[in-house]
Amino acid sequence: MKKLFTYSFVALIFFGTVSLPIRKSPWFDINRISPWQLDPSKLSASLESAENDWGFVRQSAEWARGNSTFIDQIIAAIRSNAWLREPGTRTFDNVELNGRRFQVRVEIGVAQTGIESGSFPNSRSFQNKFEIRRQVEGDLALQLYFDSTEDITDNGALLYYNLARLGQTQFFAGSTTMVIETFIFRKPDGLRRQVYTWKGAPANSNTSITDVGRVVLDEVLNGKTLCFRTSVRASRSIIEQAFANSPFKDQIFSACGNNGSGDFYYSLAYMQNFDFPFLTTAKYGWSGDADRREGFCGISNANINTNNNYGIFNENGFVRDKVPANQVPSGYPSPNKGEMSVDSAFIATFTADTQLSYGVTGSDDTSKAFLDGINSNAKIAFK
Repeated sequence: MKKLFTYSFVALIFFGTVSLPIRKSPWFDINRISPWQLDPSKLSASLESAENDWGFVRQSAEWARGNSTFIDQIIAAIRSNAWLREPGTRTFDNVELNGRRFQVRVEIGVAQTGIESGSFPNSRSFQNKFEIRRQVEGDLALQLYFDSTEDITDNGALLYYNLARLGQTQFFAGSTTMVIETFIFRKPDGLRRQVYTWKGAPANSNTSITDVGRVVLDEVLNGKTLCFRTSVRASRSIIEQAFANSPFKDQIFSACGNNGSGDFYYSLAYMQNFDFPFLTTAKYGWSGDADRREGFCGISNANINTNNNYGIFNENGFVRDKVPANQVPSGYPSPNKGEMSVDSAFIATFTADTQLSYGVTGSDDTSKAFLDGINSNAKIAFK
């Protein structure tokens, strides 16, 4: 009976059969972890107007939804079981999922102190912990720190996981060393922010060209709109392969600010209405140094124009790009007007500026310096 209960409990969490007690929106309604990848074969499309330029808009949103929903599913599963809500530590061995065996541990009301993160300063304490280890190897596959089984508190919830250790070996070349950190908290206005950061991803042309990156998502405008900002680092060797046959290769690399050496950095900002049909306005840029640029390194002349901004999307995905600001259709988030616009979000991307930190220093840093330091940041790790 105990084994049956244990399997049912963990399966409930992994396969999303719980009913989420939160407001549904395009941010919070997906029931799977979907990792975010760049297809290097599409990079040369930055030289032309193409839907492929904007794959990040769909893929990154999916992963963000998966992160937040996964946290909600774990907490909801614990909340739905009176026995698991009781204070104490419970450990379940040899829980089988997808042909693998795990140890599952739930600690309720057991103080978790001195917890550090790459998303907030100093350290924090949490009241509860949920973790999954590979049974034989003992390697941590997932850790979640949280305070309440009812909702995300001001203190937030902190999640770490590794996809390969959870059995998802088709992503990131099955890397068992990559770490993904997700921190969700409530801002002073009561709306939520989600920050997720990854390190140690294998940057190669077969899986992903990014080894490190960060995404910052905010509910804004009275909870009616999602503001998405991200910056990632991309392998120079793969960028060079993508442009190997371009007659403008030298010109492109010179404009990027890292001619001859150095990696590349991709930034994206978009605003998405939570209401159907989820109208979205987006802006992106590539750079080779610490300066933010629009399009691919801001190149625009008689021979080449890499700036395909703005891009617009709806519930079906890509609509079109190279849309001037004054021609973005009515109903879409504004590219450059109002309290929060796509331009203001983009300006707050690929920077250490803390104007949008909402009092949580570190949750807003997407600068080149931060990205370059992620792999050596000991705080972004299982505890």
